[in-house]
Parts: sequence; C-alpha cells; structure tokens
Amino acid sequence: MPQWMRSALNFLFKDTAAAWTAVFTLLLTFFTYELVKVSKETDDTARATQRALISFSGIGAGVTMSSADRKVKTHQEVLLNWTNSGTTPARNAMTNGNGDAWPSALPQGYDFPDLPTSPLQPITLGPKETNGIRALIPINDFRTTWEGKSHLYVWAWIVYDDVFPGDPPSTH
Repeated sequence: MPQWMRSALNFLFKDTAAAWTAVFTLLLTFFTYELVKVSKETDDTARATQRALISFSGIGAGVTMSSADRKVKTHQEVLLNWTNSGTTPARNAMTNGNGDAWPSALPQGYDFPDLPTSPLQPITLGPKETNGIRALIPINDFRTTWEGKSHLYVWAWIVYDDVFPGDPPSTH
C-alpha cells in the first residue's frame, strides 16, 4: 500500500473510532426519523383509502301497507339505500329516513327534521356492501303528488364510525 494511502487511513481512522461512531449514530438517527415520517404518511394514506365511505345509492320501492281488513292502502314503503364504497366495515351505523308531501316547493333553508313517524334505525354495512332502510309514507301523500297537488320529498341521514381507533364519527 502506498505511503499516501496509509497516511490518509491513519488520519481518518486512527484514534477516531468514537468520532466515527457519533457520526454514524447521527446518520442512523436522521434516517430513522425519516422512516417514521414515511410510515406515518403511509398509515394516513391507508386510512384514507380503506376507511368506510358511505353514500346514498338510490331509492327503491317496498311493499304497500294495507288496513287490517286489507281493503284500504294506507302507506307505501320506500327503501333508502346506502353503499359502503370503502374496504372496511362501517361500525355503529344509525340512520333515519323520512318522507313528506308539501303543497309547494320547500322553503329556502328547510331543516329536514326527523319526523315523529320515522324511527332511528341501526344498519349494517360491510365493505363494498349496499343495504337499505325503509321509510313509510302515507299513501295519501302519493295520491296528492300524482294529482299534481303536492311535491313529495324524501330525505335521510346516516352516522357511523370506521374501524380506525380515534377517528371521529362520520355524518352524511
């Protein structure tokens, strides 16, 4: 080995083991910190792409309710469907569906309250699943709408948790 190389190695490494250990410890600390940041970002991305994401997916017709003697139609069941497009289930999901006829368009800023005839309903929505709840609407509301005397409005909401601990409930 040439003398200049031996001198360079002695200068860099002879009696400097503690200094080099400190340098490499600092480098390892920096890279560990960066890996923790990447891991956190990956976890946030996974939560965002996997969490339960519930959306309204349409209205369906249900059964027609009749009086006890089956001579008079009293209510029409309307199915309000929800879809979970996420890859994890919705937990503790509660929903409510309402329907009402109005003689004119709804006033600006209408609050869409829960009607006394619409109970709170639990619902189960697994990953990529669609499920519905029912709203019972008086048949007279349909008649006046068919006759052009009213407008029929149907509305619903859902509250649920996702499977990730510490996340706040979602409302739609």
